[in-house]
Formats: sequence, structure tokens, C-alpha cells
Amino acid sequence: MKRTISAVEARQNLGDVLSGVLYRNDEVVIERAGRPVAAVVSMRLYERIVRQRNEMLDLIEKAQSVNAD
Repeated sequence: MKRTISAVEARQNLGDVLSGVLYRNDEVVIERAGRPVAAVVSMRLYERIVRQRNEMLDLIEKAQSVNAD
């Protein structure tokens, strides 16, 4: 479940937030002054995002080297 909470609520309920992410695969957006500043997601999702980002950066690098002329 994706939900949004304030930074104060996140600080007061960090254990519950982490349990939700771990056991229910929650995705929690943390806001400060009504603006999103961070997200808490499972390590599995985070690792997938990092892996995909690195793959895209590698592709961009390869395309730049092929088109260097």
C-alpha cells in the first residue's frame, strides 16, 4: 500500500513504518511542510531501482562512446 505521512508522524512511528514496509511491502512517502522529501521502500525494490538505473547509465555511456564522432 502506498501512503503519505508527515515527517513528524514518521519520526513518532518509525517502527510501525518499517514493519509495514517489511511485512506488507508498503511504500511510504514522507512529507515536510506538505512537500515530499523522502520515500521508504523495501530493500528489494530499492535494489531493483538501483540496478535499473545503473543499466540505463551503462547504456547511455555506450551510446555516447559509439556516437563520439
